[in-house]
Amino acid sequence: MHLAVLNSFPDVVRFLIIRGASLEVRDERGLTPLELAESMARDDPESAIGDDDDAVGGRGERRKPTPIESFATLLSGTPKEQAKRRARVVKLLRDASGRRNRG
Repeated sequence: MHLAVLNSFPDVVRFLIIRGASLEVRDERGLTPLELAESMARDDPESAIGDDDDAVGGRGERRKPTPIESFATLLSGTPKEQAKRRARVVKLLRDASGRRNRG
């Protein structure tokens, strides 16, 4: 579950939840999947950038992405797409945690 959260794969998280994967297992830092997802979303620079994909540092500065950033974007989508997937993961885990705690 933690690997799916780290990679922001909401479809894999949903599959694992449906299959009954534990939401209480902790990683080496002591975080549950939900705590990990929330910390990633909170630390997400996209949430501070808003709709301006090219802004850096909130001052409208623009820079060319590094080769590694370009490669990572090819593999995992744009930063905005990654932020959306992270938000979906958080929502899935919050919803599942709430259902399991009530039932």
